[in-house]
Amino acid sequence: MRHVPTLIATSYQKSFEAGRTAPGVFICEDANGNSVGEFVVKLRHNVEAGNSAMLRELVANLLADELGLVVPEPAIIRLEADLAGSIVHEPVAESVRGSIGLNFGSKNLTGGYVTWPNNKPIPPLLKEAATDVFTFDALIHNPDRRRDNPNILWKGDQIALIDHESAFAFLLGMFQS
Repeated sequence: MRHVPTLIATSYQKSFEAGRTAPGVFICEDANGNSVGEFVVKLRHNVEAGNSAMLRELVANLLADELGLVVPEPAIIRLEADLAGSIVHEPVAESVRGSIGLNFGSKNLTGGYVTWPNNKPIPPLLKEAATDVFTFDALIHNPDRRRDNPNILWKGDQIALIDHESAFAFLLGMFQS
């Protein structure tokens, strides 16, 4: 199984406008202070289910990787209080302040990856990969990947799965307070 590092977010780059959780891109470093690049961070403050959603993101990502599906490299991202003070955009700073501590993150896929357009039909070249994604979502009971919300990054003949916070939906009733 893939090793999941714990990284420290050192600077905020941008937020994604799409999606209800508005994840942010942060530059991160490892425990030795080495820069490890950009990670997309799901801020706990913006996720209704908080820690359980972060755990579902991580477990689904690791399971997808084990099954040979393409997913961005996962990480646990630590946000520290002083980071929020360096963010000019107040709504983002507030989300960071509400997410101090551990959050789920994944390596920011660049190099030609784009978000799959809503309601775009699947080309024949990607039918087999799309079938694998459909099967995976059935396995993890992920109701959030739909034609109008694909949660897929795409580059040529490759698709990468993102956004699993709603996975294992059959468990949600068990952990509600």
